Amino acid sequence: MASSTEHRWTRLGAALRDRRIRDLGIDRLTEFSREHGIGYRILTDLEAGRRVNFASRTKAAVERAYDLPEGALDRVLSGEWAESTLRAEKTLQEAPAETLPVEPPPRRDGPHTFRLGDAEARALVTAAYDLAGPEGKEALVGLALRLLGERGDMTVSRTSGD
Repeated sequence: MASSTEHRWTRLGAALRDRRIRDLGIDRLTEFSREHGIGYRILTDLEAGRRVNFASRTKAAVERAYDLPEGALDRVLSGEWAESTLRAEKTLQEAPAETLPVEPPPRRDGPHTFRLGDAEARALVTAAYDLAGPEGKEALVGLALRLLGERGDMTVSRTSGD
């Protein structure tokens, strides 16, 4: 039977997953992991409630990634805050009254190049390993690179040192 601590972590993980998907609009955990520099495995364990022992610096990084105030995870775990407190409308810092308009990125004509750097390669291999185990990771990485390379408007190259 799960302890109350494990139960709190499970509820917290579900709330974080909901926040990522509903409030932050990011369905793919691999994308979220790569964007925020937090290991995919850490995030899957956190959102699934499989672990209850995260370092304080990891919790701080998670709070930044999920756009939560400092100490939010510990407040939920201690019972000071309910999981519903993690909803965007309750935790996002107020935006300034005047904001600059967001301009779309400049349009580039011609073929686009996808460069798979070290960080992206690690995230891709981690996701492949989690999905298919060690024997399937090379096949999945190769498939991903081939699919990207087959697109007419994109070339693929592997880089290092990114």
